[in-house]
Amino acid sequence: MDLTDKLITQIIDGSGYESRDGVSRVTLIKWIAVNPSTTEQTLSILSNHVETDVLERVAENENTPGDVMAQLAMHPMPQVRAAVADNPRAPKDLLIQLAHDESADVRYQVAENSRIPRFVIEALVEDDNPYVAHRAAETLYRISENDGQGTGVVERIRKWFASGEEKRRQRLA
Repeated sequence: MDLTDKLITQIIDGSGYESRDGVSRVTLIKWIAVNPSTTEQTLSILSNHVETDVLERVAENENTPGDVMAQLAMHPMPQVRAAVADNPRAPKDLLIQLAHDESADVRYQVAENSRIPRFVIEALVEDDNPYVAHRAAETLYRISENDGQGTGVVERIRKWFASGEEKRRQRLA
């Protein structure tokens, strides 16, 4: 462990930090968690922190190891799972798992991610939550424009929404 890791460990456990200029220990830990230079080892240590805000920052950090992201993808708080879905380096298998999350906020974050496989976006277009479905449709359209498949996608999206609207009407009847 180098000097930086030793200092960070002292800050995390509270033995090497006194509040200065009104910056709390937790705020400093969040800054460490979000810093793009923070090491995988430090992020692994921070992944066991009790503060949800800290865990969100760890989940968002591109240096967070895959096994730590997998652990955070099962966290009970949806904002932590949504932060995993927002990480540009989140493994595709985790994104697929999170696309089936019970929380609409997590599914929304997955639907916003253009790196997930097309079949996942297409499934989210049919999500029961209209916000998730709309976000997935926008992402699908953006992906389709980029890969030259924009023609026909708009019509498919309209059909999906129309069939989804019919399903909602049938449930209410």
